[in-house]
Amino acid sequence: MDSLYDGQWHCIIGKNFGSIVTSDNHRFLYMFFGSKNVLLYSTGNTSATLSKLLYNGSSKIILGEGATKEEISKHELLTREYVQSQKTVEDLEKRLLQADAEIGKIRVGFQAAEKTHLKKINFLSSEVERLQHKIQEMDKIVNPVLQRMSKWFDPG
Repeated sequence: MDSLYDGQWHCIIGKNFGSIVTSDNHRFLYMFFGSKNVLLYSTGNTSATLSKLLYNGSSKIILGEGATKEEISKHELLTREYVQSQKTVEDLEKRLLQADAEIGKIRVGFQAAEKTHLKKINFLSSEVERLQHKIQEMDKIVNPVLQRMSKWFDPG
């Protein structure tokens, strides 16, 4: 297998075992062959490979006779639960990516709104300055007129 398909291939044959392994993508096979379980996987050039075989909660490889129906049923249940949990993880990862995309869209919207509001604030600030300048000009005209008028009504 190593020379035909590259990588470091591992094969485990036994009865009533489950596994948790790190393998290359699309290079993992777990099947039943008669009364035997067969696990075949590749780890490529990865130096740190996690390969732990589980049987009744302990790290042990079972080679030989004697797996009971109860043990096989327990193994099949654990395998189904593991597969379901992997699907759940994949679903959650997809949801997380979708949420990140939505957050990105919201950020873009906020940034656009912020730019629009800043433009409006700048416009209003310049209008306030313009109006203050007009008021000052009008004060220059109105104040002398008011002073002359006050003399008209001054009894002294």
